[in-house]
Amino acid sequence: MEKLNRLVTIVAIVVALMSYVFYFFDPASKIDESFIKKFEEISSYRKINTDPIVYEVVLGNGEPGYVVFSSEYGYQSEIILAILINKTGQIVNVKTYSERETRGFYQRLYNNGFFEKNFHGLAINNGFSIHTNVDAVSGATISSGAVSKAIHEGSAFVGKKYLDIDVVNPYGSIRFGILEIAIITMFIFVLIAYLTKNKHLRTLTLVYSFTLMGIKFMAFISYSTFISFITFNFPSVFENLRWYLLFFGSVALVMSTGKNLYCAYICPFGAMQQMVFQFAKLPSFKVSENIQKYIKVLPVFIAWFAFVVTMLSKDISAVNYEPFALIFGRTGLGIQWILLPITVFMSFVIMRYYCRYGCPVGLIWNILLKVRWKVKSLVWTK
Repeated sequence: MEKLNRLVTIVAIVVALMSYVFYFFDPASKIDESFIKKFEEISSYRKINTDPIVYEVVLGNGEPGYVVFSSEYGYQSEIILAILINKTGQIVNVKTYSERETRGFYQRLYNNGFFEKNFHGLAINNGFSIHTNVDAVSGATISSGAVSKAIHEGSAFVGKKYLDIDVVNPYGSIRFGILEIAIITMFIFVLIAYLTKNKHLRTLTLVYSFTLMGIKFMAFISYSTFISFITFNFPSVFENLRWYLLFFGSVALVMSTGKNLYCAYICPFGAMQQMVFQFAKLPSFKVSENIQKYIKVLPVFIAWFAFVVTMLSKDISAVNYEPFALIFGRTGLGIQWILLPITVFMSFVIMRYYCRYGCPVGLIWNILLKVRWKVKSLVWTK
């Protein structure tokens, strides 16, 4: 039995590594120029530039214009936009060529008229940024920022090369706001609570995490965050300093202390489960060790399967099965609608049920900690 388990583990690791390597063997992608026909304003077009891809077009009224394809990495995927600009330097229309953001979040941009309100009919010379002249959509701020930056870069290129228009660059400095302050404050609370072993302060930290980091800001680490890291797909630091603070700050905290403090103190979903269990005060349900052996394999298999599918399909949304977005972002699809009610129900009788038996984030933290302790033991022995 032990030999079979080792064989299965080795095969699983090999398949995961092969799928990871395959992710980077992507032949040069080509824009399907037939997509331009989706612009009702265009009567004809011809390609005039390859990097970025630009088409010179003729609008229905005979006026010349340009379509530029521009991309930026959003919350968990590359967003590619097609931007139609007329000869006077105004944006006529913007269409999404491709995106694989969290389902529901990107849709909010359309539902709130994000493109029409912030770009259509506006001159490109002032640039576009959610911190200056673009209103971000609540609950989709990272996607809003990525779209704004992509439109800015695409229109700036067209303005400089073809229209003799100097476009203001609003991305000259990193933005630091209330969310960044909230994240740093969170780390300070966690360190004090951990070092002092103060139970009351830890409870306060959990409440802070759930209400501010979860409900208010929707700032948490998900499986897709780690996937973005290992595939080198990072959001813009100018628009998303919060991403870097939360992710790398948590990595530094966990690896320096040798404890999984993210799950224990910072994760708003973990905080919610613990508060539900403590406030319910129901008899705790104990899972036998034999059953636990089998249950603990399930999250590992699901995480592995989602990883392989993501690498092979190059669709990071495949790992978006966690119920985080559903409860904090109030949007979700498929398995999330099944996992959330099960997790809430089981949290009444099992402390941090999802953390123990379902969370891929906790699984990754524990793997990193095992590697840390192994490396430390080898170095210490030497």
